[in-house]
Amino acid sequence: MSYLIAVATSDNQNVNQHFGGAESFKIYSAENLDFQLLEERKVTVAKSEKQQGCQGGCQGGDGGGCSGGSMTEIVGLVADCRAVVATKIGRNARQQLEAKAISVFDVDVSVNEALSKIVGYYYKIDNRKFRSIMNNSVPTQD
Repeated sequence: MSYLIAVATSDNQNVNQHFGGAESFKIYSAENLDFQLLEERKVTVAKSEKQQGCQGGCQGGDGGGCSGGSMTEIVGLVADCRAVVATKIGRNARQQLEAKAISVFDVDVSVNEALSKIVGYYYKIDNRKFRSIMNNSVPTQD
Protein backbone atom coordinates (compact mmCIF):
# COMPACT_ATOMS: atom_id res chain seq x y z
CA MET A 1 0.00 0.00 0.00
CA SER A 2 1.40 3.35 -1.02
CA TYR A 3 0.94 6.56 0.96
CA LEU A 4 2.41 10.07 1.28
CA ILE A 5 4.38 11.76 4.07
CA ALA A 6 4.90 15.55 4.20
CA VAL A 7 8.18 16.79 5.71
CA ALA A 8 9.00 20.36 6.77
CA THR A 9 12.63 20.73 5.70
CA SER A 10 14.57 23.55 4.13
CA ASP A 11 17.69 21.56 3.27
CA ASN A 12 16.35 18.08 2.38
CA GLN A 13 18.66 16.67 5.08
CA ASN A 14 17.04 17.58 8.40
CA VAL A 15 13.54 18.10 9.72
CA ASN A 16 14.22 21.74 10.58
CA GLN A 17 11.05 23.80 10.18
CA HIS A 18 7.91 24.38 12.19
CA PHE A 19 4.68 23.35 10.47
CA GLY A 20 3.21 26.86 10.47
CA GLY A 21 6.46 28.50 9.42
CA ALA A 22 7.42 26.16 6.58
CA GLU A 23 7.73 27.73 3.15
CA SER A 24 7.29 24.33 1.52
CA PHE A 25 6.84 20.66 2.28
CA LYS A 26 8.75 17.82 0.69
CA ILE A 27 6.32 15.05 -0.15
CA TYR A 28 7.66 11.52 0.06
CA SER A 29 5.95 8.49 -1.40
CA ALA A 30 6.24 5.44 0.83
CA GLU A 31 5.50 1.82 0.11
CA ASN A 32 6.40 -1.09 2.36
CA LEU A 33 9.78 -0.10 3.84
CA ASP A 34 10.87 2.15 0.96
CA PHE A 35 10.39 5.88 0.47
CA GLN A 36 11.40 8.41 -2.14
CA LEU A 37 11.01 12.13 -2.71
CA LEU A 38 8.02 12.70 -4.94
CA GLU A 39 7.56 16.48 -5.06
CA GLU A 40 7.84 19.81 -3.27
CA ARG A 41 4.69 21.73 -2.39
CA LYS A 42 5.16 25.45 -1.85
CA VAL A 43 3.10 27.24 0.78
CA THR A 44 1.38 30.07 -1.06
CA VAL A 45 0.01 31.85 2.02
CA ALA A 46 1.68 35.24 2.35
CA LYS A 47 4.16 35.48 5.22
CA SER A 48 2.20 38.38 6.77
CA GLU A 49 -0.97 36.24 6.76
CA LYS A 50 0.86 33.38 8.46
CA GLN A 51 2.18 35.73 11.15
CA GLN A 52 -1.26 37.24 11.76
CA GLY A 53 -2.70 33.79 12.39
CA CYS A 54 0.01 32.84 14.89
CA GLN A 55 -0.93 32.98 18.56
CA GLY A 56 2.60 32.62 19.81
CA GLY A 57 2.99 28.84 19.63
CA CYS A 58 5.15 28.99 16.52
CA GLN A 59 7.50 31.44 18.19
CA GLY A 60 7.74 29.59 21.50
CA GLY A 61 4.84 31.43 23.15
CA ASP A 62 1.80 29.95 24.83
CA GLY A 63 1.72 26.78 22.72
CA GLY A 64 -1.48 27.76 20.95
CA GLY A 65 0.11 27.38 17.57
CA CYS A 66 -1.06 28.94 14.37
CA SER A 67 -4.71 29.23 13.49
CA GLY A 68 -7.02 31.10 11.19
CA GLY A 69 -7.61 30.81 7.48
CA SER A 70 -3.94 30.57 6.62
CA MET A 71 -3.50 27.44 8.77
CA THR A 72 -6.50 25.82 7.11
CA GLU A 73 -4.86 26.45 3.72
CA ILE A 74 -1.57 24.94 4.88
CA VAL A 75 -3.37 21.89 6.27
CA GLY A 76 -5.19 21.58 2.93
CA LEU A 77 -1.84 21.49 1.16
CA VAL A 78 -0.97 18.20 2.89
CA ALA A 79 -4.49 16.81 3.24
CA ASP A 80 -3.73 13.78 1.05
CA CYS A 81 -0.82 12.70 3.28
CA ARG A 82 -0.91 9.98 5.89
CA ALA A 83 1.56 11.84 8.12
CA VAL A 84 3.23 15.22 8.59
CA VAL A 85 6.71 15.63 10.08
CA ALA A 86 8.00 18.95 11.46
CA THR A 87 10.14 20.21 14.35
CA LYS A 88 7.05 21.75 15.94
CA ILE A 89 3.35 21.45 15.18
CA GLY A 90 1.11 23.74 17.20
CA ARG A 91 -2.08 22.65 18.92
CA ASN A 92 -4.45 24.18 16.36
CA ALA A 93 -2.63 22.70 13.37
CA ARG A 94 -2.41 19.34 15.16
CA GLN A 95 -6.16 19.34 15.76
CA GLN A 96 -6.91 20.18 12.13
CA LEU A 97 -4.54 17.49 10.85
CA GLU A 98 -5.80 14.83 13.24
CA ALA A 99 -9.41 15.67 12.28
CA LYS A 100 -8.39 14.60 8.76
CA ALA A 101 -6.84 11.38 10.14
CA ILE A 102 -3.31 12.65 9.43
CA SER A 103 -0.69 11.59 11.98
CA VAL A 104 1.64 14.30 13.23
CA PHE A 105 5.23 13.88 14.34
CA ASP A 106 7.21 16.62 16.14
CA VAL A 107 10.84 15.60 15.72
CA ASP A 108 14.29 17.12 15.51
CA VAL A 109 16.23 14.52 13.51
CA SER A 110 17.41 13.92 9.97
CA VAL A 111 14.79 13.42 7.26
CA ASN A 112 16.15 9.94 6.58
CA GLU A 113 15.92 8.90 10.24
CA ALA A 114 12.39 10.28 10.63
CA LEU A 115 11.12 8.62 7.46
CA SER A 116 12.83 5.29 8.22
CA LYS A 117 11.18 5.10 11.64
CA ILE A 118 7.75 6.24 10.45
CA VAL A 119 7.74 3.93 7.43
CA GLY A 120 8.83 1.03 9.66
CA TYR A 121 6.07 1.84 12.13
CA TYR A 122 3.37 1.95 9.45
CA TYR A 123 4.72 -1.22 7.84
CA LYS A 124 4.28 -3.12 11.10
CA ILE A 125 0.79 -1.71 11.66
CA ASP A 126 -0.37 -2.36 8.10
CA ASN A 127 0.97 -5.92 8.03
CA ARG A 128 -0.57 -6.68 11.42
CA LYS A 129 -3.96 -5.43 10.16
CA PHE A 130 -3.59 -7.44 6.95
CA ARG A 131 -2.72 -10.64 8.82
CA SER A 132 -5.64 -10.10 11.17
CA ILE A 133 -8.06 -9.62 8.26
CA MET A 134 -6.71 -12.69 6.48
CA ASN A 135 -6.92 -14.83 9.62
CA ASN A 136 -10.51 -13.77 10.23
CA SER A 137 -11.64 -14.26 6.64
CA VAL A 138 -10.35 -17.81 6.14
CA PRO A 139 -13.39 -19.99 5.58
CA THR A 140 -13.76 -22.95 7.86
CA GLN A 141 -14.20 -26.40 6.43
CA ASP A 142 -16.95 -28.63 7.77
